[in-house]
Amino acid sequence: MIQLLCFLDTVVRTQFRLAAMNQHNDYTTLRLAHENGVARVTIDNAPVNVLDVALMTDLLRVLTALRDDHSVRVIAFESANPDFFIAHVDMSLVDQPDAFDLLAADIPDGVNVFQGLGEVLRRQPQVTIVKLAGLARGGGAEFVTAADMAFGAVGRAGLGQVEALMGIVPGGGGTQYLADRVGRNRALEVVLGAGLFDAATAERYGWLNRALPAEHLDAFVDGLARDIAALPDGVVEAAKHAIAPADLSEGYQREHDAWRGQFVRPATGGRAADPRRAGARCSDPRRRARPRGPVAQSAQVTETSVGWAWRSSALLDCVVSTWFLMVTDVEIPSTESVDEPGKRRRRHLPAASAPSSAPRGNTP
Repeated sequence: MIQLLCFLDTVVRTQFRLAAMNQHNDYTTLRLAHENGVARVTIDNAPVNVLDVALMTDLLRVLTALRDDHSVRVIAFESANPDFFIAHVDMSLVDQPDAFDLLAADIPDGVNVFQGLGEVLRRQPQVTIVKLAGLARGGGAEFVTAADMAFGAVGRAGLGQVEALMGIVPGGGGTQYLADRVGRNRALEVVLGAGLFDAATAERYGWLNRALPAEHLDAFVDGLARDIAALPDGVVEAAKHAIAPADLSEGYQREHDAWRGQFVRPATGGRAADPRRAGARCSDPRRRARPRGPVAQSAQVTETSVGWAWRSSALLDCVVSTWFLMVTDVEIPSTESVDEPGKRRRRHLPAASAPSSAPRGNTP
């Protein structure tokens, strides 16, 4: 009788787990699979996995759905697009200044929505692993850095915080994650240099756990995930309790203030008005996105992969900057006017107003 009850209990638990997985598998921008304690999240937000409202919503939904699933010990993130993990923030957000209202209710207090996504990922009870086979810039790089572990493919993977080219700083936790991972000096290099870092250099800096040959990335990450999931009960929980993520609450506030404060500066408005001034639309798309490190020098980061990374987001930075202005209630006049094609002249601007002193709340 006891054996029968145990068997029935196992069957019922399995059915409930499968029902829960099916209930939460109705995602539009990602796919979820579950096997032997490992949940595999495949980001599939064609064409280049932009970090838009739909993807942020699905990522928060899947993390919330898995949080209390004790059958899952590891969450592994990968991309359906071999060239991009998460390319960047979605440029169409400029037309949706209130798009994050619903998201704000699901993130921790004291952070903006971009920081909130990273904080939910950092506090996930399961081990979170990113398999980086392509490029991740801006908000995509912040997501990679917020995970417990990240492994990159040599010759294909690239990371970059490019916000400085727009006259701003990362505002989704990137400054804090980087300082924690690579140290203050190298974090300043990443943020202010605004370059694209290859996997080998990112590994040497501590941005990635390891840089692996592209043909070995899947086998290594999948094997590691299975090994962790197969550990005895309680080991994962104990390890994550003992090696807890740092409290970044004060750092988040500093980052948000620095990020928001840049929008009152005329230079930021100029870059929003003309993306070419920030290098987003130059004849050589690598000019302002120079790959850093020996891999770039040996041409293992190919011109094709780097070029597509920038061509696919030609208007990204200027539009994102414009959207940030809308959601932060700061108006910046244009810094330039056009006299004739190909020639521009500067005009004097009125003094910029100070940033709003209203409480920050949960939206940036």
